[in-house]
Amino acid sequence: MSLNDICTEIINRYKQVCDEKFITASLDGEAVIKADKSLIERVIDNFVINAIDNTPEGGRISMRILENTLEVFNSGSHIPEDKINEIWFPYKKGNTERSNTKGTGLGLSISRTILELHKFSYGAKNTEDGVIFWFKY
Repeated sequence: MSLNDICTEIINRYKQVCDEKFITASLDGEAVIKADKSLIERVIDNFVINAIDNTPEGGRISMRILENTLEVFNSGSHIPEDKINEIWFPYKKGNTERSNTKGTGLGLSISRTILELHKFSYGAKNTEDGVIFWFKY
């Protein structure tokens, strides 16, 4: 399946929300992977929802498809380093001050389960001006 097609569909799904928050969203790269399409779409959707939720007005979200990795970056505040591994478990949030909405705290836990079923490694890391969520396929 084409990761570019899935990512394009998800960006288009949230275009109106991004426009309302003046968030620019971009996608770069292409890869074909072997995975359950609906499950991987759920993971990417969760990453993008999380990015939108934590991107300040006027910020940016960029998705990069690399040779063996998908990255979803969002500008904005960081996840506290002591919470960066906890966020993958149910009802855990990295920083309640970072979030603009009230999610259930299940999205990243669901993503973790799906990625582990596929035997894909995954993680999150702070960057100079935001956060990247990623998985390797």
